[in-house]
Amino acid sequence: MQPEDGIYEPLLGYLVLEQSQVAVDMVGHRLMHVKPIDLK
Repeated sequence: MQPEDGIYEPLLGYLVLEQSQVAVDMVGHRLMHVKPIDLK
């Protein structure tokens, strides 16, 4: 990974996002809160 302008961009993994109950809004380029869903 090459830094842009000498600064690395932070990366978040799928498990971290899932556990913190957020999703990535690809259009607005932001994190959004999502309600947990019980799949049982």
